[in-house]
Amino acid sequence: QPQPQPQPQPAAPHPQANDDKRYVYCILQSVGNPSNCLRIKQGSLEVDGKGRADSPDSVFRIEKNNNFTTIYNPLSKAYLEIVLNNTRKEVRAVFSESQATIFQHKSFKPDVRQHNIGNSVALNQSPPFQDFKLSARELRDFKDNGYIVVKNAIPSQVLEDAIRAINRAIAGGQHGGREGLVRDGLASDQNGLFDESVRSSPEVRALFRNSKVWRICECILGKNQVVPPNAGQVALRYPLEKQQVPNQLPRDRWHVDGMKDFIWKFKLLISVCLSPWQTPMSGQFTVFPGKHHEIFKSLSSMGQLNFLAGYRAPRPQMDVDAVQIIAQPGDVVIAHPLLPHRGGPNYSCNIRYACFFRLFRPSSDRFADPSQIPIRDVLQDCDGLKATLGIR
Repeated sequence: QPQPQPQPQPAAPHPQANDDKRYVYCILQSVGNPSNCLRIKQGSLEVDGKGRADSPDSVFRIEKNNNFTTIYNPLSKAYLEIVLNNTRKEVRAVFSESQATIFQHKSFKPDVRQHNIGNSVALNQSPPFQDFKLSARELRDFKDNGYIVVKNAIPSQVLEDAIRAINRAIAGGQHGGREGLVRDGLASDQNGLFDESVRSSPEVRALFRNSKVWRICECILGKNQVVPPNAGQVALRYPLEKQQVPNQLPRDRWHVDGMKDFIWKFKLLISVCLSPWQTPMSGQFTVFPGKHHEIFKSLSSMGQLNFLAGYRAPRPQMDVDAVQIIAQPGDVVIAHPLLPHRGGPNYSCNIRYACFFRLFRPSSDRFADPSQIPIRDVLQDCDGLKATLGIR
């Protein structure tokens, strides 16, 4: 009998000689789980553990010598496009270059990750300091004022390891800011412009996992109601030029996280003090006490979308002065997600160091349509606090 002849298989995309000067081929891995790769299968994007460097559906092409590039998959002939869908950004595959999103990519020193990830810090998988509890007075302060300051919440070794990781990143060229983004001494974006390898490093994550912070948050949200964050926001504020220091801060310079797209998508805001905040006007975390109640009333009466539209700048004046938190390295501020706050201007001679975490519950509405999130009670996520204080 005649034997069937093998059918030719499509070759994996490989750069031609004339492409070597223009393109580089790469795979797109998840930073949190490098075994997961982006791939295009039957015209749709997938992120799973089946993407491999030798698998054509996982290979993407970007411009080699240009900071601006499309991202193209030669096998499927598809480009990546970012679209806004119900205030959420989504990535999809499109087959026309005119629809493709133009991305900006930046090079970084290859040893930065080694500097920060190489120290094999062991991370706790359940809250340490199980015997620690917030007092009834602290919980009432949180309920009434919208924040509390917990002293010495970070063990000294955990604190030192995190500061060392950040400083080694600075030595590697990640200074946490760039020209054109300085306002009131803030020379960083919402991520501090630090590479993901720093923000998600074990040393930074240990500020939450290996300290009292995890247990503190359970005292407010409830036992087993805290999802440990996979990264922190490393935020530096650089000194302003020497000048006359104002006596107080304006009452209309404030925000609530998410005012650009989605209020109340996380359940607690954590500010970890990493440098001395000994005097006002040192760049420290700054709050408007008790005003989370007013924000809640406005939000519940107006709804998400109307609130977002109505509270864009210029914002109304608060009827209380801003309180600049006085703290030492290792102290932690726990704030309600609706508490109006800001970063204070830094008139000191030192860089202000801080790390922020935003916490979700296991049943979080993080990816839901903002207009559909139920708004019932300013303490609706605070099961632990309610149980301790006897609030129904």
